[in-house]
Amino acid sequence: MTRIQMGMLGALFLPALAFECVFAQMETYTHKLSQSTSALTLWTTCPSERVFKNATPPAQVDDRIRVYAAKNEFEPFILVARPAVSGPVTVSIGDFGNGISFELYQVKTVPITQTSDNLGQLGDYPDPLWPIENGQSLSLVANENTVWWISLEIPSSAPAGDYQTTVTVGGIAVPVHLHVFDFALPEEVQVKSQMNFSFQNILSKYSVPGTGAEYWIIVDKVKQFFIDRRLTPKSALWPGGLTSGGGAPFIDYDCAGALSDPHGIWGFEHPADKYLNGNGFNNGTGFPSFMAATFQNNDASVDQRPSAFCSVTRQASDWYTGDNPSSAYNQSWFAYINALQGYLQNLGYLDKAYYYFANEPQDQADYDAVAWYSKQLKAAAPNFKLMVSEEPKSEIYSQPGAKIDIWLPVLHNFDPAESNDRFLNHDEETWIYFLRSTRPPYFNPITLDHPGIEAKFTGWFLWKYRLRGIAYYTLNNWSQNPWTDPLYDGHNGELFMVYPPSEDNLPIAYGSNNHRLVPSIRIELLRDGLEDYEYLYLLANSQQPIPGLVNDADPQADKIISSLTGYTRDSEFLYNLRRLIGQKLGGEISTIPDIEPPSAHPRAQGDPGDYYINFQDPSGDPVADPLIVNGNTYTKIGWNLYDDDLGYGWYGDMAHVMYRYLTSGPNELQKSIIYDDWGRTKTFEFDLPNGDYTVTVSVGWQGRTYSRNKIVIEGVTLIDDEPSSPYLVRSADVTIADHKLTMNMGIFDEYTMLNYLDIEAIVPTVYCRLNLFLEGCYDGNGTMRADLRTLGYLPLESPFDAEPGQASSLAADIVDWVAVELRNEPFGAPVTRRSALLRSDGAILDVDGVTRDLAFSRVQPGNYFVVVLSRNHLPALSAIPVALQDAPAAVWDFTSNSAAFYRACAVSPQTGVFAAVAGDCSQDGQINSSDYTLLYNQRRSPSGYDAGDLNLDGSIDSADDDLWRLRARQGRDLLP
Repeated sequence: MTRIQMGMLGALFLPALAFECVFAQMETYTHKLSQSTSALTLWTTCPSERVFKNATPPAQVDDRIRVYAAKNEFEPFILVARPAVSGPVTVSIGDFGNGISFELYQVKTVPITQTSDNLGQLGDYPDPLWPIENGQSLSLVANENTVWWISLEIPSSAPAGDYQTTVTVGGIAVPVHLHVFDFALPEEVQVKSQMNFSFQNILSKYSVPGTGAEYWIIVDKVKQFFIDRRLTPKSALWPGGLTSGGGAPFIDYDCAGALSDPHGIWGFEHPADKYLNGNGFNNGTGFPSFMAATFQNNDASVDQRPSAFCSVTRQASDWYTGDNPSSAYNQSWFAYINALQGYLQNLGYLDKAYYYFANEPQDQADYDAVAWYSKQLKAAAPNFKLMVSEEPKSEIYSQPGAKIDIWLPVLHNFDPAESNDRFLNHDEETWIYFLRSTRPPYFNPITLDHPGIEAKFTGWFLWKYRLRGIAYYTLNNWSQNPWTDPLYDGHNGELFMVYPPSEDNLPIAYGSNNHRLVPSIRIELLRDGLEDYEYLYLLANSQQPIPGLVNDADPQADKIISSLTGYTRDSEFLYNLRRLIGQKLGGEISTIPDIEPPSAHPRAQGDPGDYYINFQDPSGDPVADPLIVNGNTYTKIGWNLYDDDLGYGWYGDMAHVMYRYLTSGPNELQKSIIYDDWGRTKTFEFDLPNGDYTVTVSVGWQGRTYSRNKIVIEGVTLIDDEPSSPYLVRSADVTIADHKLTMNMGIFDEYTMLNYLDIEAIVPTVYCRLNLFLEGCYDGNGTMRADLRTLGYLPLESPFDAEPGQASSLAADIVDWVAVELRNEPFGAPVTRRSALLRSDGAILDVDGVTRDLAFSRVQPGNYFVVVLSRNHLPALSAIPVALQDAPAAVWDFTSNSAAFYRACAVSPQTGVFAAVAGDCSQDGQINSSDYTLLYNQRRSPSGYDAGDLNLDGSIDSADDDLWRLRARQGRDLLP
């Protein structure tokens, strides 16, 4: 029997509306520009996408470049030119007006001869941003991309709204549309930082003479360069300062508790007033923090204080092993520390100051020294903040009296739970820093040959994990020429994020490049990420994030950073999300649409399903193809890097990965093992539809014990630094919101032996209990006739194209089949649709003829319009959305009140009784001539089960004609 397809009523409008809504939410930033000619192809993309010389221009075409920015923000865009023949072109940009300025750069490349890791690629790699002047002529190479990077600066005074100018390349004018949001980024920098920077290298390479006006031009340029990027140089007070090596006083100290500064700009108070207070600098806003004192070398267990202080010579017994704080040296030294605290407090700088007193303690001697010294420092100056570059270590903080105010772990040693505990319960904050050992699966904004978007991740990552600062140990170490040799100790980009001003690394003539620094794409995108942090800060009502407390910005940050090593690497999505946040902050939209990254792989489309993975050598044992275990078919996945075409793969160093198949394992799945022989962490991603899943993972090795296994899936820890002896199998429920399951595997220098992964959809189900009368067969006694069942015309198979489609039997009181739909909008497409049975008392039953609560699987709890479709009555559509959940079942009774029907579209066959309107044979939502045509044709050739049988008595006669004519004259319909 042919099933009835969904009619006009259920198909109108929603798909088109949904398309328009998505289009409004998502813009495309990558496109060829329509101004292109056969001689010169012009295109653009997101700044976080590195454009290589041989990159293919996109197929999509648009007529302008679009830029979105807040007031008091810097925002870049890029323009790419690909000429058919070589030759010079002139590049210029017009004026936006209202004080909006720009910096113009050409993106240059450096040679990558050895990749940093599996994310890199060999050849000419775009990274340096070479300053050029507006209207400058450049030489283009045939069939190669030349890229210009234009960084706009929008002042706080610029009115919100739309601006337009053009970038002209070789005589072709390209429109640039700038939209300025109606809010400003805070003047104060929310993320603290400690970025080591050599001013002396700058002075040397820029040939700065003496210490006069020329000198101060460069110094102020460098300071402004940092604050414009929301970064703080480690030497924030250059050329002056407060202390020198090991914390010794740089200004005058009288050894009786008084510090004084008669040194002017070469001391502390004058540069602090300028660079910390902002007096004469950066429109009145200075750096948010500064290093007031530091250590002399990297050995944390060595006493690094001055060998003599206030006429007292330091002895070995003055250090932690002697534990003698009352010695003459210690009394003098800690009295000085107390004086430093008082001096800073009186000047108003204590809250910005910290003493970075130890670097990377390695063993118990280091921990003991750090703990002892912090205890004595806090006894002398309890409000003087202390920093140590180390993750929170119980070996330090558990020692009585020890106190660290700022922990500074390297990213790959960062433990969110430990840091959050130190913040909440001990008032200690955590920053992070990056090293060449910060390898995939961790992001690293320093790595030159990584995707540009990684630098932009920084602000989002800091927000998600409640981190208050970042650090890096050198931004312009030019001991080797980064232009020709960017590789240092196996890491491209190590030692620099700013380039020397000449490609031969020789000094340039003073002023020859207008005193412009040469940034990298990395440091510019790092600024972008820190500005994104400010967006999140404003979205959270100008409050810093607190561990354990959810704020309005968190759901947005979670869309970019799903875990310590799980990131959304789609630039188009990130820029769209940032734009929507900006529109919300600027009052242009009331809520941020719940956009999600696109699902590129076909597997990620549709409803959640079940997926089974055996981790093994794909070409080795087990060789069964397909591999079926316990009725489930397993995909064989090995150590392949993430592949867009496959829709799965790994991030991480693959140099030492291994396979093993055990003949003695308990089953085929646990015989298979993959692992990293050096004990390095990895991240696995698997594309699949968004939804809720139960995941089950197995680790282990038959006959062996591995003491420190770790598996984290979508931020949920399944195996937490635990032993497998020989196997450990764990399950957990996770939610996928970015079309990718992300699994983090391993602990540094430890083995996690991975066997298999089951991913099974959690099928949500909601329930509804319904009552409905049909006008045509209502008998006037609170029931409907079941003539079709009595006469044997009622089929076991549903006439509707909706599962479940079959009943095993039909009770004597079953009137007919119906279909029940759930919709988000009254006339929208159904979220789901199912067949059901209508009983003579109006109860709608499951196909077993008994169950009253109709189940709708794979439907999230929420509010839905409920629609009951019959074969020949107008649909019964609920007047309002019905709140559906898993239990108890929601009840909606169409029989006792016309107000239960949408637009009261019902008839009353008996006082106090209401029913669906008869006559809609064609199921198009109205009663018209098409229904009568169908009725007439079926009357001539009846089957006994016909839509033209309006009163459901098994025949089509004058009673059906009369009923149709009555309702047609009334003009009954249920259309949008």
